[in-house]
Amino acid sequence: MPALGYTTRNYNLEHVKQDPILHLAQIVGLDSEISFIRTHSIKVLPILSGLIVYRQLSHIDKQKILKSAQDLNSPRLFGKIQ
Repeated sequence: MPALGYTTRNYNLEHVKQDPILHLAQIVGLDSEISFIRTHSIKVLPILSGLIVYRQLSHIDKQKILKSAQDLNSPRLFGKIQ
């Protein structure tokens, strides 16, 4: 019997393993910025991770995440994150 009564996933685990950055972008609702995110994946990955745990971060860490996003020089992406 599955835990908590769930029987199916709403995502493909193999897809998550193959392209984790795409999956994180989808989780935080940045689907429309996929091309920018893929191009700058090394810089964007810590930002996406920070967004997922944003509410648990200290005020200083929240500012660091927003500053990192702003430093990417993509007003469109920053506007969606902010």
